[in-house]
Amino acid sequence: MLLADSGTGASRVAFRESDECWVDVHPMHWLEGGEQFVWLSDRSGFAQLYIVSAVDGEMVPLVAGREQTDVVSIVSVEAGWVFFISTDPSQLSERYLWRVSLSGAPSRAERLTPTDAGGTHSYSVAPGGRFAVHRYEQLTLDSNEAHH
Repeated sequence: MLLADSGTGASRVAFRESDECWVDVHPMHWLEGGEQFVWLSDRSGFAQLYIVSAVDGEMVPLVAGREQTDVVSIVSVEAGWVFFISTDPSQLSERYLWRVSLSGAPSRAERLTPTDAGGTHSYSVAPGGRFAVHRYEQLTLDSNEAHH
């Protein structure tokens, strides 16, 4: 990743992401002040969230205790939190909304999707991070239809 000065055109390497096969490039989310950003990387073998310094390229993991699960996408960065979609360790095919603090040190993520809500989920997080719209779909079959 190169950072460039829009006034002078000067650029420098901020950090490097590499892999023998493929690198997924996800949108970055700049943090207030512009010296750090949230980055989604699968350099550990699982897609994980990092805070990256734009000054020296140092990457610090954001989430502790979920190293064996994948972050699917970042939904929003609001009010000191990163809201993201991730798998659940026990249900690798299902996706849920989680949040983790931007405190700077790896911390435990909090699952926000209700535990009794199976199915497919999508979210819109309001500015400020206090509210979110949760939409989900769940396929159910009528017991008579299941026997045809």
